[in-house]
Amino acid sequence: LKTIINSETDTLLLNGIIKQAESIELRESAVLWLSTENQLLEILNAPNHSKIHQVAAQKLCDEFPESMQLESLQQQFLDKDKNVVRIIKSTREALKLKQQQQDEVRAVLDKNLQTIIKLSTSAYSNEFPRRFEVIRQGFIDITISNPELVSEAHKQEFEKHAAIVAAEIQSRAEKQAADTVQKNQVLSDLTAIKTQLAIEPVLLPTLAKVLIDTRSAWPD
Repeated sequence: LKTIINSETDTLLLNGIIKQAESIELRESAVLWLSTENQLLEILNAPNHSKIHQVAAQKLCDEFPESMQLESLQQQFLDKDKNVVRIIKSTREALKLKQQQQDEVRAVLDKNLQTIIKLSTSAYSNEFPRRFEVIRQGFIDITISNPELVSEAHKQEFEKHAAIVAAEIQSRAEKQAADTVQKNQVLSDLTAIKTQLAIEPVLLPTLAKVLIDTRSAWPD
């Protein structure tokens, strides 16, 4: 009989085997072919061998860990079967821990988004590149480790403000590079003037104008 039990076996037949078969092993096999939460709950709410209740409880917890019936089932079996209680309690504690971890991740995501928004609207400082990299890397890490918690809307909002910050950093870097080139040119010009004055002191009266022009050329 065990060999003919499969996914096509009628539910009424499975229930009959689970409740009446002499072989505990056969009953266990039939429980494993149950496919809905209600079918498993029916077995758990009816008298049966402890092993059958344990198998049904384990299958219920594995396939329907967020079942609203777990708490009442745990209370129901407190004075009946400590093994069933252990199975259900373990699942509920794992689910609670998972929920807490997800809440923590969501809190970090929200803080991450608020931080990038604040950075994108703040006055630029030399700390921008470092702060941006920390925030950006934090968002990437969460996206990789908890992709199911990062909504498309959240991702788009973050990327929008991250693009603003990145553009500002790029603009500042380009200006800094251009200023460096200009400063080097001014310093080079001053060196050339100094050399020329040593050779032609008659140019000294024009030095003031040259220095004013040089100061004007110095980037702010």
